[in-house]
Amino acid sequence: MVLRNSLRLWVKESTFVVVTVVILAFGIGAVTSVFSVVESVVLRPLPFDEPSRLVIVWETESDDLEANVSGANLLDWQSQSQIFEGLAAFAPTILTRTGIERTERLPGVEVTANFFPVLGVDTHLGRAFSEHSDDAKAVVLAHDYWERSFASDPSVVGESIVLNGSPYVVIGVAARDFEFSFEEADVWTRAPDRIPRPPVDFGVAPEELRGLHWLRVIGRLREDVELASAQAEMDLIASRLAQAHPDDNAGRGVNLVPLHEQIVGDVRRPLAILLAAVGSVLLVICANLAGLFLSRAVRRERDVAIRSALGASRNRILAEHLAESLSLGLAGGALGVGISFALTRLIVFFGPADIFRLDRASANLEVLGFALALSIGTGVVFGILPALFGSRSNPSASLRNSTRSSAGISRARLRSALVVAEIALALVLLVDAGLLVRSFHLLRNVPPGFDAEHVLTLRLWLPDTVYDDDASITAAYREILESLSRLPGVEDASAVLGVPLSGTSANFGVVIEGRPAPEPGEELEAGLQPVAPGYFRAMGIPLLLGRDVALSDDKDHRRVAVVSATAAARFFPGEDPVGHRFSNDGEEWIEVVGVVGDVLHVGLDRAPRAEVYVPFQQVVFPFMTVVLKTRGEPALLKTVAEREIQAVASDVPVYRVLPMDDVVSRSIATPRFHTLLLGSFAATALLLAAVGIYGLLGYNVSQRKREIGIRMTLGANDRDILGLFVSEGARLVAMGLGIGLLGAVVVTRAIESLLFGLSASDPTTYLLVSTLLVVVTLVSTYLPARRAAALQPLSVLRQD
Repeated sequence: MVLRNSLRLWVKESTFVVVTVVILAFGIGAVTSVFSVVESVVLRPLPFDEPSRLVIVWETESDDLEANVSGANLLDWQSQSQIFEGLAAFAPTILTRTGIERTERLPGVEVTANFFPVLGVDTHLGRAFSEHSDDAKAVVLAHDYWERSFASDPSVVGESIVLNGSPYVVIGVAARDFEFSFEEADVWTRAPDRIPRPPVDFGVAPEELRGLHWLRVIGRLREDVELASAQAEMDLIASRLAQAHPDDNAGRGVNLVPLHEQIVGDVRRPLAILLAAVGSVLLVICANLAGLFLSRAVRRERDVAIRSALGASRNRILAEHLAESLSLGLAGGALGVGISFALTRLIVFFGPADIFRLDRASANLEVLGFALALSIGTGVVFGILPALFGSRSNPSASLRNSTRSSAGISRARLRSALVVAEIALALVLLVDAGLLVRSFHLLRNVPPGFDAEHVLTLRLWLPDTVYDDDASITAAYREILESLSRLPGVEDASAVLGVPLSGTSANFGVVIEGRPAPEPGEELEAGLQPVAPGYFRAMGIPLLLGRDVALSDDKDHRRVAVVSATAAARFFPGEDPVGHRFSNDGEEWIEVVGVVGDVLHVGLDRAPRAEVYVPFQQVVFPFMTVVLKTRGEPALLKTVAEREIQAVASDVPVYRVLPMDDVVSRSIATPRFHTLLLGSFAATALLLAAVGIYGLLGYNVSQRKREIGIRMTLGANDRDILGLFVSEGARLVAMGLGIGLLGAVVVTRAIESLLFGLSASDPTTYLLVSTLLVVVTLVSTYLPARRAAALQPLSVLRQD
């Protein structure tokens, strides 16, 4: 019977049903889409065996910053620690695949033989690495790369592919769900010795390089070992190593971070904030629907009273009301799941590429279960209060048509309370969004120290099988740059190790000539950037003193460098740095020949570092970023530049080809993503709050027509009637504003870590948001009030 009455609602009030279902669907769809991202990124277990026992092992510097691990320290950890089942190391590498139609650059990861066993993962095909010597020339393919380049051919296992000029045997294909967020990888290779090789051959066995930190290390704790006790043991080992090797290890410690925390720690809070925000929007929707159901309950009050007089129990009426709201909630949820598919794709499309498993967000069983629970919950939330009021109506009063009964007054108060709650929630969301918008604006306008317009960047990595010494590497880069500089539309062609905002740099310890060596742990450090002539001009970096590097600055001439303004102030305070000398090892001295402006290498939200720019022919790296200053749109030169490089060096793959504007844009992708989503939710909440107050006052006008007619008959003019309803709306706005401001003060603390350049209590944001909310809601108040003032008293009283 209850179900039949619910179905009758769908037939008799189809417009009401459609509006309710559609509004609910968008709310449930939005929440479900954000939850699907949270489930994929944060809640879904990592695809490893017992992932809770996996930890990332970092070295820490004197300022407690986490750093990569040196090969010598890793070997000491392995021999001295008793807490790990295994310690595995990995390091990124770039491989060039030849022997195919088009030379291909492959991002790879070189790992120790125990890497896959430590993680506890199986391969999709074949096997993982072993200690067997033959595996030094073996490769495991990433599942995506296997599908893309080998058409998912299972017979690939046992085949040979040419990487960096050497044949490698494919021994396995990684599992489909195997993702390791630290490094992009199409292939995995095994270290030929006990640890992966450093990115540059220093002519020293990797295990002897205690001062060079290039490895990342993952460990699996023994079953009976807690994280705290493991940390205590590693602290003790670090202390012993600092005493045994003070030159390299003084001030360095060890930090163990659970793998799951390492991967999702930076995104957990922002995603939780976004989920809470979209949940607040759904609450505003529920408040609006509850008000709609209350209005509908008034229209049905006489019917309910008749049924009560004929013997229908209160529980029966309550059950029918709840059944109606639940059926609408489930219908909205079913449509919302479909909407969530599209919204999830939009979130993935606009989301930063570096959020772990964001692209894997999908409507799995957990997400569908969440949507079902949400549908039932929303049906109860927006239906329970109207159901209680509808079942509690007084049959006698209702049959006498007492529209201003105590029940009617209670319903009016409840509707007012719901609107106040909507305004308060909208204000909290608007303040959060306003803070993020202002923060993003400040971040976006930070001077980066360079000019990104009309600059194209191209990454190159010269394979060591062809370019096996410094002379061949520098000759290749000189020929490439000379060829590119002759292209039409190119003003300057240069190169650098890592462009600004890329984070790519080498660390460089600085010893100043004529000064005592610093105490252990107090060493001077700078970022090291090999550059080709014309780099500063191409990037629009101002030359403040001295000169640029030149082609004559090669290995046959004295060592020189250009330093950044921060490096000059830090290393030579109060002095003209040009002509001073410094060194990395206290033996080979480098003369400062110029000073350039600071640039931001790590991020717009980071202070500029001390940077040392050295001629690319004196400090040689096989991998560099070519920088082209163009006269027109840089993207138009992409194909031409790639073809020119291939014509000069056909065995050198070109990758990561980006206009510098895109590099800047990608560096702020995460805060832009947070701002866009939270801003969208806040704007939706504002619109819903405006609709809520408009609907409430419109309902009040329709219910109080007789009162308005009497007031106007007794002498009230349209201005009095307008003021009556505007003041009523203003009172609700003021109450919502007050509650919302108190809530915002508390809630904004959660987003403080996401802000740049302003505090969570920024008064300007609060003032602007409050003003916006007042204007929008007062407009929503004025429109129904204007309608009330336009009523004709005689026609109203005649209708009544």
